[in-house]
Amino acid sequence: MKLDPNLSRDGSPWVLCLDLQRDLAPQRATAERRRQIATCQRFLGLARAAGWPLVHSLQRSCDPAVTPAPIGGLEPRPFEPVFVRPGLSAFSHRRLNEFAEAERGGELILVAVTIGPACLATAFDAHDRGLRVVLAEDTLAACAFGPFASATVRGVLLSAAGPFVRRTTTLELLQKAARTGQPAAANDIIGETDFHERL
Repeated sequence: MKLDPNLSRDGSPWVLCLDLQRDLAPQRATAERRRQIATCQRFLGLARAAGWPLVHSLQRSCDPAVTPAPIGGLEPRPFEPVFVRPGLSAFSHRRLNEFAEAERGGELILVAVTIGPACLATAFDAHDRGLRVVLAEDTLAACAFGPFASATVRGVLLSAAGPFVRRTTTLELLQKAARTGQPAAANDIIGETDFHERL
């Protein structure tokens, strides 16, 4: 699969789906976890309907026997590029980095279910490449760290990202998507189960 170097040449934002994979996400099927996934599903469905380009970045496992697998309902579509990267930042993949350089000055919407080192590294790298980074913060959870509760860790990490991103909610992004496209059909929201070619 080839990545169009002018993927968002019409000026629309492009969406970077970061680590929407099972092995890097919390495994407990809590109500909060289900809400996160449902929120991501709805946003991705309407982003597709609006014609916004979607690109997926997955982190390669340290175990060569483990292949990154998408979270159910958040799978890439067959026509959406998937980059399995070697490093922490999404831009550690050479081809995605080249695309980002070509998109300098464009708007990047960063979507993830966990805020942590990879999310921050990607946001910082995108900013360094001249991209206007928008972070959908209501999809993000964080893990507890030592004596600090997950909510505290999440707040600290979002504050660290603050100077480099515009923090927003998926509701605002959905309203923007709805203004530029048609309402998503059910199959747009559910997503495909075929995990296609990895770049």
